[in-house]
Amino acid sequence: SQDESKVNGVILVYDPDRPNHEGEIGLWYDHFVRIPGISDDRCIIFVHTKDPRVSFRSRLPTKMSRCKVHSTTYSMTDEVR
Repeated sequence: SQDESKVNGVILVYDPDRPNHEGEIGLWYDHFVRIPGISDDRCIIFVHTKDPRVSFRSRLPTKMSRCKVHSTTYSMTDEVR
């Protein structure tokens, strides 16, 4: 059992280049955000991919549309720090 009052936020990271991650990101969201009652404005999703031109927004489940989403790539290591 999670106590929402002890959680400042949730960070989810997934790689859209891996087909199983597209299905799993919704499960992670349900388990760590929706079920414990964490508000979407306290959830950030990092979409980490090799190719910065990959369109990921159309592949995220609609239930996650109010979360902040940032795209990162393997070549952006200095920018992410």
